[in-house]
Amino acid sequence: MRESDRAVSDMIAFVIVFSLIITSVGITYTYGYSTLTDYQEDEQKRNAERAFVALSNNIGDMEGRHIEGRSGELRLAGGTISVEKDTEITVEAPSWSMPTRTAGALTYEFEDTRIEYENGAVFRRDGDNRRVMLSEPEYQCTDSHATVSVLTLDAPNSAGLSSDGTVQVIGKLENRYLHYPQNRTGTNSTSVDNVRVTVDSSSTEAWEEYFNENGWDVSASGSSITAKCEPSSGQIDLYVRETRIDITFIN
Repeated sequence: MRESDRAVSDMIAFVIVFSLIITSVGITYTYGYSTLTDYQEDEQKRNAERAFVALSNNIGDMEGRHIEGRSGELRLAGGTISVEKDTEITVEAPSWSMPTRTAGALTYEFEDTRIEYENGAVFRRDGDNRRVMLSEPEYQCTDSHATVSVLTLDAPNSAGLSSDGTVQVIGKLENRYLHYPQNRTGTNSTSVDNVRVTVDSSSTEAWEEYFNENGWDVSASGSSITAKCEPSSGQIDLYVRETRIDITFIN
């Protein structure tokens, strides 16, 4: 073989090998980068879940104990955090009722995922899928007693916040009320025939599932559900409390 033919063959081989390398690198970069991005987004959503569940535990301490404030942190990673006022809760017994409260929901939105802390419960929704309850509220229904804990959130000094960095979420106790029983004996003392809780929320399906699984009789109408706690016989002791908390965001 002449030297010129050998040189041409070597050049063709080099071009083929080089092209294969470049193609392999391009494919690896394209699909590898996409996989890495998906992993990072999924991890951010899991981190937000954990942060909201931890925050629900902290605020739960404010509901049940004499604690004036709690805080937590969340890396927003381009997402948005806010308090939305679109959930209403009403509590009624046969001879008593609590005026409707606007609960307020602490909400984090990232890509197509929405995580919410509403009336003591944590929810997650991905895309158009139904909401899943990640952490349960302070409600009880048994043959002997019922406990209803209404949690209202407000953000009087904080608008919604969007950032790539970390935000500190501060909850400060505004007030705490025991609505029922009103008296130690006689009218509106502890015992009642039943209690009804009506929740009007975008998380209606998750609330309905929660009440059904925890001993309440549930009826649904549009965006609201009514959960009824009634003993098989006699009366139940009823306790209804309300905790109001102001939320502040510090970036």
